[in-house]
Amino acid sequence: MVLFDQQQICLESKAAEWRHQVNEIESAFLSASLSPAIPLRSSVPTGSAFPHDVHQFHTSFDGATGRGDAGAAAYVIGDGSSDAGMVFPIAAAATIYAGIKDAHVLETLAIRDCLKECSTRQLTSLLITGDAKVILDKCLAGDFNDSKVGAILREIKALLAGFGGYCDLRFVGRHRNREAHLVAKKSLSLSPRVLSRFDYVSWLRSL
Repeated sequence: MVLFDQQQICLESKAAEWRHQVNEIESAFLSASLSPAIPLRSSVPTGSAFPHDVHQFHTSFDGATGRGDAGAAAYVIGDGSSDAGMVFPIAAAATIYAGIKDAHVLETLAIRDCLKECSTRQLTSLLITGDAKVILDKCLAGDFNDSKVGAILREIKALLAGFGGYCDLRFVGRHRNREAHLVAKKSLSLSPRVLSRFDYVSWLRSL
């Protein structure tokens, strides 16, 4: 009888221990299901959490050619984004490249110039959009070798690494890339004297 009581006490103790473990597991599961999801990025240093509330800047780029022997590489940086495009442009610029009329080259230069400016401004999270599908596909695939623009692509690769993974590249149609295209075209219509001090941001906001 004493042996039976001891076995029963032992079983009851084990059962209580199992119930406690089950309760702990259920509590942990419930807590996880109620917590906001945190994206995982391999670039985050060990011991730090990914800042899921980091503000993402929306940038767009484009290249354009005019009647002369030069082409333009342009970009626009916006504070936030929407389906319609830029919400609030905070920076825009274009560079005229003499002797370059190849759209492929101009678009690649535009991405590079955009990333350089974003790096200078120390922006931490970017969404880069454009209608240059070939170039964007190469960047997304990690293919930075190209007989024509390979050197520029490798510059882009180095610049992208500086953002530590918080940089998304996305192809959009021409209608979604309107601002950068307008800046590129506008720059080609300006004289060199006006070009150096033209306020693209105010001009875009007035459209």
